[in-house]
Amino acid sequence: MILGIIITHADFASGLKNAVEMISGKQEKLVAIKLLEGEGLPDVVTRIKTVKKELEVDEAVLFVDMFGATPFNSASVVCAESDDPVVAGVNLPLLLTFVLNREHMTKEELLVSLETTHQEDFKIIRKTDLI
Repeated sequence: MILGIIITHADFASGLKNAVEMISGKQEKLVAIKLLEGEGLPDVVTRIKTVKKELEVDEAVLFVDMFGATPFNSASVVCAESDDPVVAGVNLPLLLTFVLNREHMTKEELLVSLETTHQEDFKIIRKTDLI
């Protein structure tokens, strides 16, 4: 099973993990890591590596809240060392697709599915669209 690590500012990662488990049930090898005030890149990199070591996994996908911020930069350091891909802009539909398909897809198949399925998750709905 492919490990999913959600890395975000504050409690967003835990909230996403809780929401996924509310919908799809308790998830093994899905971990939330939060960046706390005063922490930096080395702290988060260490936590990501610790999780991977403790869970003894070879394959992981790193989900981060936003491109270019500390969670992304930390995940990118790990990606450069281990080839674990980084998915920026994590959201609930994306994580659900991941957890529901990670047991029967390869990592590459899963990444293609995430990319093609969730290109249009962001929508702006105006009053005129509803009436």
